[in-house]
Amino acid sequence: MWDDPEGDAKTKKRLLRTIVDSVTLTRVGSARTCLVQVLYSGGGTDEFTAPCTFYGPNSISWRVRNYLTEHGTEHTASELAEGLDSLGLLRTNGNAWTTDEMSK
Repeated sequence: MWDDPEGDAKTKKRLLRTIVDSVTLTRVGSARTCLVQVLYSGGGTDEFTAPCTFYGPNSISWRVRNYLTEHGTEHTASELAEGLDSLGLLRTNGNAWTTDEMSK
């Protein structure tokens, strides 16, 4: 199902929500690397490092964060970008949100 080109993002997100309980990202020192800790619904865990593309809890406004928390699990990246733009919630650099930016 995951590799099916007909599979949509909403279905894939629903699938992930059934198996992943939480994900925690922790910046490793001052590097642009994060420790990713995944807790699965069955109690298992995974831990790995990944490139870090966020800049901390203050890098986006609380309004953007709240919007993404409320709508992020039910909408595609393009729908999220469109929703943020329609509310006038721009990125920290003043640019509009893009599908690519939402997919990071």
